[in-house]
Amino acid sequence: MLSNGSLRAPKIQAVDSSPTLMVLKRPAVAPSLLLFERGKFHLNHRVLSPHSTVERKEGPMRATEYFVHACDPKTLIVRQIMEDAVVTVSPASSAMAVAELLSEHNFGSVPVTETDGTLRGLVTEFDLLKAVEQGRDLREVSVSEIMTREVITTTEETPLMNLIHVLQERHLIRLPVVKDQKLIGMVARRDIVFGYVKARANYWP
Repeated sequence: MLSNGSLRAPKIQAVDSSPTLMVLKRPAVAPSLLLFERGKFHLNHRVLSPHSTVERKEGPMRATEYFVHACDPKTLIVRQIMEDAVVTVSPASSAMAVAELLSEHNFGSVPVTETDGTLRGLVTEFDLLKAVEQGRDLREVSVSEIMTREVITTTEETPLMNLIHVLQERHLIRLPVVKDQKLIGMVARRDIVFGYVKARANYWP
């Protein structure tokens, strides 16, 4: 079921960091945390800024690799293919920080969440370009000023075929996966393709 509005319960470790970004990731995805500090992103195993915390979820491998076995791809659901290692930003984050994050890591958008994981919106490349077109200095603009608040989301129980239909109909690349209004993952078109290949590997009825 899709809506406009956990896969697992991994161990959560609090880490000192900059107040700008929250990163939910596992060692299998990346060995360090990404943050924005004084106009630059840094990759460090431990961040020394004492002003806020980053939540780092440690758990098993990427969901698609772990859950998808030989089966009829039509039986897959979002929980089996979604990515649960998600980089997020807070509403108070700098738009410039997001711009650097998107350009450096080839993201098209990044979810905006509160510290408890509640999804507040998305910041997309279009949101940033619109601010630039208006002549605004991204260093002086907060995420809450430009983010897209009305976000189409999906749930972990959504069938793969339903997800494909919505992505195609709305011309979307990826969707936030939510549970009780909290972000638990992201699912993209490439996840669907990867899941299909994994499921089809040894399944030929």
